[in-house]
Amino acid sequence: MIGLVPLPASGPTNAFYESWADYLQPKSRMFLSVLQMMCQGIADLCYDLANAVLTAWHAAWKLIDFSSLFTEANGSGQDMSGYGLTQYIGIFFMIGIIILALMLAIQVIQFNLTSGRRGKEWPAGIVTAVIIIAMVPLLISGGTQVAKSMNTELLGGTSTTDVRSGSHSILTDIWKNNSVDLKKVAQANFNVDDKKIHDYSPIQKNSSNAIVKSSIFTDTIDDDAKKGMKDKAKDVFANKQGESSIKKVDKGGWLKGTEEVYPRVKVNWIGIIAAEIVFAIVGFLAIIELIVRFFRLAYYSLTLLALAFRDMEGKKAMQILHVMEGSILGMALLPLNLVLFFAFV
Repeated sequence: MIGLVPLPASGPTNAFYESWADYLQPKSRMFLSVLQMMCQGIADLCYDLANAVLTAWHAAWKLIDFSSLFTEANGSGQDMSGYGLTQYIGIFFMIGIIILALMLAIQVIQFNLTSGRRGKEWPAGIVTAVIIIAMVPLLISGGTQVAKSMNTELLGGTSTTDVRSGSHSILTDIWKNNSVDLKKVAQANFNVDDKKIHDYSPIQKNSSNAIVKSSIFTDTIDDDAKKGMKDKAKDVFANKQGESSIKKVDKGGWLKGTEEVYPRVKVNWIGIIAAEIVFAIVGFLAIIELIVRFFRLAYYSLTLLALAFRDMEGKKAMQILHVMEGSILGMALLPLNLVLFFAFV
């Protein structure tokens, strides 16, 4: 596979244009302007959709503080604590004591009817249930903080303006990886590594998310854009590939706007739009899964007080503990799943 050919000292050649065919494609100014504006408009709409999903994703992580549902008795009603679920802790605890008394009575009856062969499991079962109930607050507080840290590290903080490998979101990185600023490439005399071509994107690590709305993606290589280029680099945008040798770009006819020009930024619009749509779909499904896991943790952290004593061997308490542990692990891995998805797609 032939890489990108540097600009020859004598100026552009057919071989040069052939190696840069994916980037150097002159089109009539009118057609190029309409095409770029239409594609950027669609891409910006998809960006806004994906950004809304990303914002909802970060907002969903605020539910990780669901423990306040059970610790703040007198909420103002303006947030989750307003539901005052602390009142139900006592109720479920009393239900658990009643179930424990019933199960102990059954154990005594079994012990007497079987001459001691059955009904002697209750000491180990009660100890197991009590230990698990005591461990749950530590498991939830520690596990959810680890999961939240994973999300912050991989996808940013609680909003899309937070820093993630720079000062922009993962969605802006999609634009970075699908765009090349031909002015920057020309200023480097087209002597670039094709594996690092996206380092010449108009989007850098310190660029804000607002750059995706910039008009630079619809600009063309004009006299102002040619400033800072060497003369031979300027010749690249005055010519194009011909049959046997290079030829001048079409100057157009009497109708203004029919002359051929090169875009300032070569953008893979299909790649950007497709990635944003896929992100919106996958992100929406991930939000649903995340909320389900939060609900499962909140539900079992309350009902554990009653369900743990349904058997005298501690098996039910262990099952609930495994469910809660799986929910926490799943929450921690969800951000990694999203990042790996885009790494391989």
